[in-house]
Amino acid sequence: MHAPDPIAFDERPRKDSSSSGVQQIASALEAQGIDAPSALFDEALGLARDGHLGRARDRLRMLLCLDPDDARAHLLLAKVFASQKKWAEALGELDTATACGIKVPRSLRDSLEQARKDELNRKEERTEELKARQDGELKALRDEARRLRSENARLNRTLRGEQRKTWTWTGVATVLALVAGLLLLWGGRSAPTVAAADTPTVAPEAAAPTAIPAVETLTELRAPVEQDTASPPAVRIAPEPVSSVPRYQTYLVESGDTLGKIARRYYGASARWPEILDANEAVLHGSEALQIGMELRIPMD
Repeated sequence: MHAPDPIAFDERPRKDSSSSGVQQIASALEAQGIDAPSALFDEALGLARDGHLGRARDRLRMLLCLDPDDARAHLLLAKVFASQKKWAEALGELDTATACGIKVPRSLRDSLEQARKDELNRKEERTEELKARQDGELKALRDEARRLRSENARLNRTLRGEQRKTWTWTGVATVLALVAGLLLLWGGRSAPTVAAADTPTVAPEAAAPTAIPAVETLTELRAPVEQDTASPPAVRIAPEPVSSVPRYQTYLVESGDTLGKIARRYYGASARWPEILDANEAVLHGSEALQIGMELRIPMD
């Protein structure tokens, strides 16, 4: 990138060689008692050489207000703008100076044009860098959003799986508790029967004899008595069969139905929708999407 050469303020002071327009205006002002400076150009040149560019610019603008066609003032103002790195303003003053009839050095114009071009290139580079940084940040945000969506979907799948396991084990625990209760009930019913089987039955005739019979009579009565006192066979009461086949109700899907709404209608809790999903694996194939008119089986507790 080309760096412009330092601006040289090599103009000669005007001293008493001001333009006729400035002299006429100055004379008119002096006739009215107003002390107008007659050497604005020389003052501006001195300020520019000392580095007071802002004050030099102000003096030159005052001079150009008195004489807008002062070519040397336009040229000096162009150099002041160039020293302030205001390339567009400097080139504009050079064009005005050329239009006023002064020959502008070609090297000065080329230097200012190159500086202006370098400035535009730097702006374009900064713009491209800013755009590239914004595109990179936008891409990073999109990737992060995509990753978060994938992580959320994975967590939802994991949560549904854990919920299904919880409901499965809850159902198993319920069935085991029911079986244990039935076994306890069965054992309570069969206990009196066993006790009756272990206790011998006393015949009514032998319970209270009125007289002691003879030996022959006792011998004859021994066999019937032994036969009567034999314990009858224990009779066990079989438990009533428990049906393990779950009961279902049939439901036709209507417009606006979801598994959560159906679960809330039948169970009072929308969180039990996976039970309906598991019961209709052959119809839904693991999907939660419902179609109007679809026939679902609703498992009942």
